[in-house]
Amino acid sequence: MVTLPELTHYTTDQREQLQAYSPAVSRYLHLIKNTPQTFDQKIKTQRHQHWLKAAFASFFESQNVEKTGQYWSQETYKILEECWQHTGLNHDPIALFTIGKLGGYELNLSSDIDLFFISKDAPNLETTKKVQNFIKILNQTDEFGFCYRTDFEIRPGGPSSPLISSIKQFEDFYWNYGEPWHRLAFVRLAGKIGDTDVHQEIQHLAQKYSFRKFLDFTLLDNLSLLRKKLQREKFNPTASSEINIKFHLGGIRDIELFVHSLQVIHGGKCLELKTPLFSQAVEILDKEQLFDSEQLSLLKNTYWFLRQIENLIQLKNDQQTYTVPLPFTFNSKNTLTQKSLTDILNPTADVVSHLLGKVDLDNSSKTEVLHLLNNEQLIELGFSSKTIKDSWNHLINLTSLSTRNDRDERIRKKFLNLFAYNVAQYSLDKNLAFNLLHDFVKSTRAKASFFSMLIADENLIEDLAILFGCSPYLGNIIASRPELLDSFILKRQELTLSEPDTLLEELAEKKLLGQIISSSQFLKTKNLNELTLNLSNSADTICKTLLTSLKKEFPNSHIEILALGKWGGREIGLKSDLDLIFMTNKTPTEEDHKLARRFLTRITGQYKGGSIYDIDMRLRPSGQIGPMIISQDKIHYHLANTAEAWIRQSYLKARSLNSNINLQPFLFQKDLNDSDLSELKTIRNKLTKPLTKAQIDLKYSQGGLIDIEFASQIAILQNKIHCGPSTVEMIEALSEKFKKWSHKQDALIKHYYNLRSKEQFLTLFSGHSETQLSTTNPSSLRLSQYLGIDVSSLIENTYSDLHEIQSLLKNLDPIHSL
Repeated sequence: MVTLPELTHYTTDQREQLQAYSPAVSRYLHLIKNTPQTFDQKIKTQRHQHWLKAAFASFFESQNVEKTGQYWSQETYKILEECWQHTGLNHDPIALFTIGKLGGYELNLSSDIDLFFISKDAPNLETTKKVQNFIKILNQTDEFGFCYRTDFEIRPGGPSSPLISSIKQFEDFYWNYGEPWHRLAFVRLAGKIGDTDVHQEIQHLAQKYSFRKFLDFTLLDNLSLLRKKLQREKFNPTASSEINIKFHLGGIRDIELFVHSLQVIHGGKCLELKTPLFSQAVEILDKEQLFDSEQLSLLKNTYWFLRQIENLIQLKNDQQTYTVPLPFTFNSKNTLTQKSLTDILNPTADVVSHLLGKVDLDNSSKTEVLHLLNNEQLIELGFSSKTIKDSWNHLINLTSLSTRNDRDERIRKKFLNLFAYNVAQYSLDKNLAFNLLHDFVKSTRAKASFFSMLIADENLIEDLAILFGCSPYLGNIIASRPELLDSFILKRQELTLSEPDTLLEELAEKKLLGQIISSSQFLKTKNLNELTLNLSNSADTICKTLLTSLKKEFPNSHIEILALGKWGGREIGLKSDLDLIFMTNKTPTEEDHKLARRFLTRITGQYKGGSIYDIDMRLRPSGQIGPMIISQDKIHYHLANTAEAWIRQSYLKARSLNSNINLQPFLFQKDLNDSDLSELKTIRNKLTKPLTKAQIDLKYSQGGLIDIEFASQIAILQNKIHCGPSTVEMIEALSEKFKKWSHKQDALIKHYYNLRSKEQFLTLFSGHSETQLSTTNPSSLRLSQYLGIDVSSLIENTYSDLHEIQSLLKNLDPIHSL
């Protein structure tokens, strides 16, 4: 509850000062001295007392404008509740809903209150009479003045519809005839008085109507048109002696449109945004990084400044006005001029225009006429006649299936043209790009909302052109699941920690989304570190989240996950499985085993888009047939005493997800003897293949990734060097210890990154784990196109690199001379 100073808090001089400024204050101070004789008079007296407290607080700034609005709103709700009880509506299955400023708890001093009534079923005559009496009490003016100005135009069907609607009528009207501005209005819908069942049902329907699960950028187009309409009707830019702070560009309505638009666009996924409170909404938008922080701060500060000025001009006569006479002096010391006020409004207008488009106040502006690219233009862009005939024309026919208005048709043409330009510039396979776009459009049912969403951000069209024209794997994911674009646009992968039955779908989606976002960046930047670290962090988050969720089912389990292999080294690539073992800090219990089995079942289960991850547990101490879980003591003993050399080598990459367990001291307790080195050489020889130009394997060919990883890992184990779990960290640690490694460090790391980058590009271009280069392999051909060389040169260069790697490792590899 918000409180304001009592009227007795203010001095006689202050009372006289405010009365000299405001005839309304003088009038209400006189009226509250009278003794009310009827309920109507009592309610009006209460209203005037609260209004006066808000007016004094506004004028003398004894409370900030936001808190003052909350106080005035909460006391208004109390008065409405008293009227509701007095008229007997509390006995009927009907509810009162507020919207607008009162719904958002920021009522201004002379605002209308926007209301509507909903009953469970069709109302009877008695209920209708009660409602009419309720409205009469609020609106009627007598010697005690008036209580509130009410507005019921927001009700289903508008002013010409019945005063009371049923739940069914509410749903039917907004779902069939609702306008975009209704969706924004329902952001500040509140049901606080009347039947609680009706409240819950209407709140549910309104939120479902306003906040969609997927992004709807056609909303922005519609709101942009609404903004232009309001400005052309309400805004007079030529008047220099006054400014309407509600409808001026950058004014109160502009800021509300902006914030509520972002709430509606993102509220379907960011549930916290379903708040009617302005400041809270801005803070959440900032916290979730849904808009620039500095610009949000600018909007918030400007909004409350304008709301303060709004109260000051309205408290003068208790009239609903938004026009500030200029110059305007407030608080006895500050003066607003036309320049100073427009200097405040213009930056805000620019921010709003960034989202909703600039307002052209010239009604004579012509609509842009767009034409689709013709065959000659497409051929000039590098498209073949076959691609034009088989893909482009088919795509045009598909996207024009539905009846469209002129605006939707312009959006469609603009998108197709932009996509074609980007495909010509960035795609490796133009036919593939158009085919995947065809599948994508088919999945979206050629909705204008998707075309509008895409042309709202031309960088997104570039991303799609790259993914569709380069990666069949990722392109097919997006084409079949266009809803993933929402999060892709926002670059958001946060988990909402849903109920258990939907969490697994979220985790599967996070994995796919992580791949799409990271791969899109990788295709642009070729930054391997960024790709593998992002994919590894995504795996960490997914597994930690699932483990945390399962521990709610098995609260006595102390199971931990030890990541191994590429995951342990934070070097996960696309299509990688996860090497792991389960461990506990004491003897595993039956509850631990149940949790482990449940974890494996859920993470490898089939969801929309496939399993979350494939799991490999072959590195557990007893192998495939051994216990699923092992205690830390047994791991320590095994690694220190009984583990074979190749097991100890593998555990150099061990990393605990939830604790700082360090296994390297146990790995280094025994020396590597000649027998160990011989065994490791045998294992490596079985894995590697002779290097030939006919078929180069980036991983298994001699001089490939296996050779680099084995050489560095065995050297670390042999010399007992403590280091990080990644291959590069091992090479760097060896370089700090030995000059022979430091001399070759840069070349080795460069070659390692080069080979792994090619490996990841091949996987992207093929859709499966791919390490082989050949002149006939389609993914090799795409890679050569991507790198701007012919495939023969790609193979020749890679062959030379692998030979050089063998030469670099000759004096570094501990098992080379065996």
